[in-house]
Amino acid sequence: MKKLKPKKGRILISEPNMSDDNFKLAVLIIARHNEQESIGFIINKKTEFTINDVVEHFPKINANIYIGGPVERNRLYFIHSLGNQIKNSIKISENLYWSGDFETLKNQIEEGKVKANQIRFFAGYSGWSAGQLEQELDSKTWIVANSDTISLDSNEKNMWRNCMKKLEKDYAIWSNMNKDFNLN
Repeated sequence: MKKLKPKKGRILISEPNMSDDNFKLAVLIIARHNEQESIGFIINKKTEFTINDVVEHFPKINANIYIGGPVERNRLYFIHSLGNQIKNSIKISENLYWSGDFETLKNQIEEGKVKANQIRFFAGYSGWSAGQLEQELDSKTWIVANSDTISLDSNEKNMWRNCMKKLEKDYAIWSNMNKDFNLN
C-alpha cells in the first residue's frame, strides 16, 4: 500500500503505540491542511453529553458531543453532510462539510430538515503548526488513509479497529489487539 500524505478530507488513524491519551485509538478527519497548519476532529470519541445538554435554547436533536481534540475544548465545532444547505460551510470532502452559519443550522433543525446522523458536534479540535503533523508522521504516530468508508452515522465504538482492518495486512493484525496493551 502506498503511503498517503495528509490532506483535507483524509483521515488520520493513531498508531497503536500512541502515548498521548488524547489520541489513543483515535480516528480523525482532516478538515484543513496547508503549509501553515493542519486542523482535524477526532470522530470516534463520543461523550455522554448531547448538544441539548450544553447549549441553551438549542432545538431538540439527539446528537452527542464528541471530543474533537485537546485544543479549545471550551468551544463548539461541527461537521455535517448538509453541504450548501448550511450557508458558509467549508467543504472537506465530497459529502462532508465543516462549520457554517450556526443560526441557519438551528433553524434547519427546528424545521426538521436535519437529522442527528447528518451532523457531529465537537468540543475542541486537533491542531498542528507548520510541519508538526509531518514530523509526527515521520515518527510513526499516525497512519494516513482515505476517508471513503467514514460517514457521520458510522459506529464510533469500533471505528479504529475497522479502519485498521481495511489497511494492509501489517496493520490489520493490530485490529485484534486488546485495548490494554499490557495484556497483549
